[in-house]
Amino acid sequence: MLSVLIPVYNYHVTKLVSEIHKQLCKEKIAFEIIAFDDGSEIKYMKQNETISQLSNTKLLNSPENIGRIASRTTLAEAANFDWLLFLDADVFPKSSKFIASYLNVINKDTDAIFGGFAYHHKPPKNKGVLRWKYGRKYEEIPALQRNKDPHRIIISANFIIKKSCFKRIHSKMAFTGYGLDNFFALFTSELKLNVVHIDNEVYHLGLETNLSYLNKSKECISNLLYQTKANGIIAKNNKLLNTFISLKRIGLNYPLALAYKLIHRSLEHNILGKNPNMIAFQSYKLLYIAYTDVTK
Repeated sequence: MLSVLIPVYNYHVTKLVSEIHKQLCKEKIAFEIIAFDDGSEIKYMKQNETISQLSNTKLLNSPENIGRIASRTTLAEAANFDWLLFLDADVFPKSSKFIASYLNVINKDTDAIFGGFAYHHKPPKNKGVLRWKYGRKYEEIPALQRNKDPHRIIISANFIIKKSCFKRIHSKMAFTGYGLDNFFALFTSELKLNVVHIDNEVYHLGLETNLSYLNKSKECISNLLYQTKANGIIAKNNKLLNTFISLKRIGLNYPLALAYKLIHRSLEHNILGKNPNMIAFQSYKLLYIAYTDVTK
């Protein structure tokens, strides 16, 4: 019936797996839970090995880090059932009926179901404010709104998909790096998959530091531009990229690149501070797209 697949890298997943296992047992369905450790440090590997004590649950290990896309491909190949539930390691179900909510909407006419993302209402105390504020504004979106344009707002940290459909998507994803969701969304649209969104969120818990998230965002921009230039793959769901493409058509890429050189440090001062402004963050990313486009 259902294979729950969790790629893991340097994160403790025992609490997540225990909760998912408990909910699956309540539903009395055929299931398996497979976690794939992607070359984590030994302290994480040792603790995560304990999940194998649970019924129908196992941990696969990679001797080296192969990345998120390859990890998911490995998990899909190892899965025994036709429906795959992918969860990131740093999430936790918002509801005690998380599994039941997915099972209630699975049907033969639906190819993929996305449950959504949630963030705790109180901001993190010591780190992760940038990631938290961005997530609250741009990712914590109700299903009613997501279903208006189902292929645009895709968060692949929490979704169920037919195994055959997942393989079709991943056969097109011959690249690595941050920004996976932009391309995942693109290919669900290109393949005309029947995508449905429901309010079945997971809390995003693994909030990185402001600097780490800023660097990941810049990596995502570089990946988007590379795929656009080298392979003609345009992530049409990414508003920022499409805004830049429109501005470039009227010759504004060079002025924007110059603006990045002049003001990026002052923007970074805000973005990396205790109360980052989302307008400053989005402006920074737009300018960085232009700068990267001109200089690389």
